[in-house]
Amino acid sequence: MLRLFIAIELDDALRAALRRAQTELQNNGAANQTVRWVAPRNVHLTLKFLGNVEASRVAALQEMLARLAAEREPFVLTARGLGCFPNSRQPNNVWVGLTGDLARAALLARQLDDACAALGFARDERGFTPHLTLGRVQRHASKSERAALGELVARRKSETYGEISAQALALIASELRPTGPIYTILAKQLFTGAGIQ
Repeated sequence: MLRLFIAIELDDALRAALRRAQTELQNNGAANQTVRWVAPRNVHLTLKFLGNVEASRVAALQEMLARLAAEREPFVLTARGLGCFPNSRQPNNVWVGLTGDLARAALLARQLDDACAALGFARDERGFTPHLTLGRVQRHASKSERAALGELVARRKSETYGEISAQALALIASELRPTGPIYTILAKQLFTGAGIQ
């Protein structure tokens, strides 16, 4: 079994900018001990989480990604502003928001969900919320620590970190380890067409 998801990767410049944002937050007492930070090399725009999948199904997923990628052209999103899920009063994670061609990204996520459903994967009931996860609040964090973190994040709503030049779909395997996940790209399909946008 492989733990799989489909995502759009980030370039090194954006990953470096996100690392700087994490460092600035870590240097503040409110965020230093309460957040498990995502390694910048592991930050990506997740379009579809597939969960545990038999290795024999990877070929069908690769074919589906090739078809979807051939129907679209690259597009651009801008990483801007910090936020929290579910809200800034009781944050469970810290993320960077996205602006730009969100309609195209949302359509791609819906079509990907449809294509995966046709292959027998469960649909995503939550819908697509475009964001880049920077860190997850640890369970032991107190209510006051969470509130302080939320206030810190809320003050950074307008900062811009860079762009995502969405050029390809990546099928990624995640191996969970105590030191953090190890990601392996199993397939990458470039956006090559001008079909459905």
